[in-house]
Amino acid sequence: MAFENEFLRDKAKGKCGEQIVFDYYSSIGCNIIDVSEDKEY
Repeated sequence: MAFENEFLRDKAKGKCGEQIVFDYYSSIGCNIIDVSEDKEY
C-alpha cells in the first residue's frame, strides 16, 4: 500500500508541474490538449 500512496503523491506533484506548463503555453496562445489520462494515447 505504501507504493500506491507514493504513486498518488508523485502524480499530484506532476499535475502541479503540468499546470504550470499548461498555463504558460496557453498564455502565449498555444492550444493545449491534455492527453495525460487518455489510455489510447
